[in-house]
Amino acid sequence: MSHYFIEDTTLAKNPKIVDFIVKNEKIMVVSDKGTFSKYRVDLGTRIFINTIIALPLKGDILDLGSGNGIIGISIKKIFSNDVNVSFSDINPYCVELTKKSLTLNDMFADVYLSNGLENIDKKFNHILLNSPISAGKDVCFKLYKEAKDKLFDKGSLLIVIRKDKGALSHKKYLETLFNKVEIIEKDKGYYVLESSN
Repeated sequence: MSHYFIEDTTLAKNPKIVDFIVKNEKIMVVSDKGTFSKYRVDLGTRIFINTIIALPLKGDILDLGSGNGIIGISIKKIFSNDVNVSFSDINPYCVELTKKSLTLNDMFADVYLSNGLENIDKKFNHILLNSPISAGKDVCFKLYKEAKDKLFDKGSLLIVIRKDKGALSHKKYLETLFNKVEIIEKDKGYYVLESSN
């Protein structure tokens, strides 16, 4: 079975441009089969982006598991010079799509091919993650632990996860890693959690 968190080279490529409006700004990304929510911006991602853009974000940000780059590109567009956004994904084709999406939006950024954060040497003020629930709880928890180690003091990990996909159990695990874990948004079954020290 194919999943977006692995590279399935058997999938026929059929890239398409997906549009998304955030704060009256048009975002365009190149997306394809083998990425999460391939030809549309799913509800959870919309809720996540709209929650994040209301926060006072500054500094270095990582879009972890960037897929086609929609989350990080939206943040980069809205916050402009206040943030320096980097992207990473385990899937080489997603890295390629993120780079194409950046070019489409006249943007430049560091894009890492990395299993979690193992190929990333720098630290961040904020790490953003649409939790890859289909990969399993162990994968998600490993990402949370790695993310904590890559945050500056007072940095935060922001995730979105459906309540019926284990949001509260993920929150409980995050509380073993971070001093403060808050549900900062609940909308249509999705929780946005912010974890910090």
